[in-house]
Amino acid sequence: MSEASEALDHAAIRQLIYGLASGDPEDYDNIVDAVHEVVEENRRLREEVAELQELVDPDPGATEYQQLTKPQKVSRVRSALVEEAEKRGGRAALHYDDVKWLFDGHPSAGHCYDLMERAADMDGFAYDRPSGEGGQKRVRVNLDGVNDLERFHAVNNRSTEEGR
Repeated sequence: MSEASEALDHAAIRQLIYGLASGDPEDYDNIVDAVHEVVEENRRLREEVAELQELVDPDPGATEYQQLTKPQKVSRVRSALVEEAEKRGGRAALHYDDVKWLFDGHPSAGHCYDLMERAADMDGFAYDRPSGEGGQKRVRVNLDGVNDLERFHAVNNRSTEEGR
């Protein structure tokens, strides 16, 4: 490869990186800072897309278990908790057996506990073990602590309307 060709390749790579990075090339001390900015932005956007995918599935019950993504499974656990809490005065909890039943017995024990733990990673939700001997791990919700309760209602309403 000639020096001129190599210089053009490097210029193209710099242009691509600076084009992907937010801000102007002058905003970065060097190209490595711009690369880090692009990588961080990509990570953040992937997380946002995963959160949006939780909301987009119009009828999660119609999707085969094997086709569900982990965020969709977590969303189903949270939705089940919210639905139950609305019937029971604002609080509800699910144990391992409940989560396994929610998915017709498909997930392994480890996967159930993983889904429970991930479902608790939102305001108003918690993953713990009640005090006392023999308390099973549980994921629970207190609707008073849920910041975006309307989000759950929008998903549930859309599913109900499509089923009519």
